[in-house]
Amino acid sequence: MKKMSILHAVWALLLALSLVATPDHAMAAKNKKRTTTPTPAPTVEATWVWNTWHIVTEKDQLLQFAKSNGVNLIYLQVIQDGEITTEQYRTFIREAGLNGIEVQALDGRPEWSKVENRYHITNLVNWVKQYNASVAASERFSGIHLDVEPYILPEWSTNRDAVVTQWMDTVKMFIPQLAGSGLKATSDIPSWLDHVAVPNNGGTLSRFMITQYDQVTLMAYRDVALGTDGINEIVKNELAEANLLGKKLIVGVNIIQDPEGDFVSFAEEGKAEMERQLAIVYSTYKYNAAFAGHAVHDYSSWKVALP
Repeated sequence: MKKMSILHAVWALLLALSLVATPDHAMAAKNKKRTTTPTPAPTVEATWVWNTWHIVTEKDQLLQFAKSNGVNLIYLQVIQDGEITTEQYRTFIREAGLNGIEVQALDGRPEWSKVENRYHITNLVNWVKQYNASVAASERFSGIHLDVEPYILPEWSTNRDAVVTQWMDTVKMFIPQLAGSGLKATSDIPSWLDHVAVPNNGGTLSRFMITQYDQVTLMAYRDVALGTDGINEIVKNELAEANLLGKKLIVGVNIIQDPEGDFVSFAEEGKAEMERQLAIVYSTYKYNAAFAGHAVHDYSSWKVALP
């Protein structure tokens, strides 16, 4: 009898322990089942269209090329003097939208970074705002994409701090002009700005640009993804900065024959090799929250590049 009581007590204890432990074990198993590989975010595939007349003379070809190559963002150089009509812009942007392609107004010159030339940016902003206000929502530019490269100026070599300061002030002038307009502020920047210090210990110039703009496109002009001077290596610092700032950036490559050398362009290798290298970049950074996708510079060279 006493032996049976002891056995009953042991069974009761084991039952009690199992009731306490089971929910935790069940929850752990449930959570384990829920653990999955992160899904990469949809990526941007962009290109530059510098010849605005392409939207008139080869609109259908341009849109078909973009669609065939997965392009969903076009930086379109705009002409403000009426040479291209409002109706022609409307038609192109509307048809691009029907193909899932966003269009941003593109313009810029190295000289625009200077105080005396900033009015060009203001004129661009006003032109895009006025255009957008006159057309349907499906026919509007989604942003303004600046390509201002003051490091091309001779002063970059002789008085870099002054050029950098003016460039930064120009950007700070531009951004507020888009407030309330619904337009994104985007820009091209070279991949080496992480090595340029902001005057007076203000961090890197790349961090400043990434902070200011809604999105930047890094001109990571190399013809190989891997290696100490490959695309992956030269964009990693900016991606780290963008992650800290909660921003996204696009990695741009070049397929134009470039006088700087073969290593900065895929003109010599062709489209297939460019796609192979971009696939390596994507595979490396697809789970990086700051990586938004790729851009190919530019449409005119891409369409006639080697296979």
